[in-house]
Amino acid sequence: MSFDGRLVQNGAAVKIAGGLLAGTIASTGDDKTLGGVGVIGAAALNSQELTDEIEIARNVMFDGQGNRKGTGLLYVNIMVPADNYSELTQVVNKSDIVDGMIMAAGLDTELLAAKKSGAFSKDVIPKLGLSNKAVNIAIKRYKVQTVMLEDPTRCGGHTLKDQKEFRAIEELLEDFRSRDTTTHVVVCGGITNDNYQKIMPYDHLSIGNGLPFFVTQEAIPQIDWTLEQLSDNETILFRSCIRHFLGRAIKNKFIKQHFEQNSEEVYIAKNRMSMSEKKCPTETCLSGCKDDFCIYNALINSSNGQADKGIVFTSSYRNQLKPLLEELDKPTIPQSKSDLPSALEVYELLRGEHYRELYEH
Repeated sequence: MSFDGRLVQNGAAVKIAGGLLAGTIASTGDDKTLGGVGVIGAAALNSQELTDEIEIARNVMFDGQGNRKGTGLLYVNIMVPADNYSELTQVVNKSDIVDGMIMAAGLDTELLAAKKSGAFSKDVIPKLGLSNKAVNIAIKRYKVQTVMLEDPTRCGGHTLKDQKEFRAIEELLEDFRSRDTTTHVVVCGGITNDNYQKIMPYDHLSIGNGLPFFVTQEAIPQIDWTLEQLSDNETILFRSCIRHFLGRAIKNKFIKQHFEQNSEEVYIAKNRMSMSEKKCPTETCLSGCKDDFCIYNALINSSNGQADKGIVFTSSYRNQLKPLLEELDKPTIPQSKSDLPSALEVYELLRGEHYRELYEH
């Protein structure tokens, strides 16, 4: 299953990238071009909800005669620390239309062993950061053919715990290629025109983009989430309740009210144990929560039309959103989701212009 030449729509984990968006991207391509990779973000979903999102994707990906459209692929992003991780992986394994899963926020060697033995039939792509040991284990011991490398200096959402460990994607990729020249790499995390030229010379490479796809009509968030992305509010790092990872988000009303900046310019939750947002609402949360506040509620609120009452993750691609909308003749201050571009418009723009040189390399 080749990833060469494919543009990957990253799957933001909590109620951002659903079946409609992922199915649309998975329906791209034809007999002359490889389609994109659509990714459903499965964090905060239970097994039935993930099944429902896959069915939404099915309705987009297949015509009335049951023929699959395009030459794209459908993947599911699952976070290893999720309490219901095993159940979600089984939904993927049993699906007749899902091509594989992205293993995020950890390395599950048991699942990789099951994949190697054939007990797990779908493709598995680990999303990796700094751990050379994890890379070596995934590739050498379990024969993983594709990995994702994420730029912690630019990516949206959760990243590493210590800014001192941050390394730009071109440095990560150079280090990786010094040890491995054949494994396919999906580079992601705020990839824009100003850094893709630095990674273009490498072979066996794909680009993963999230944020430009999340300001489309097919993405889950309501319009106020999009307006936050297009606002002049500062982008900051905050300390998450999930294992105290750093997160990159917009300094909105919620952050200003509930967080304060420390000496390292990282925002820390105030009045930690008294925040009403900390009560755990679901069985689908992530293990390792430090109980400072509930990241689940904060992210759900921001997606569901209460952006001022939640956390809005963002990436360095945020600076490119207005130029992207302008290039597509869309308003930079949209009034409703109907003002936003379609996922196909964004896909064709990214695939056909920004990354043409890379994919023709």
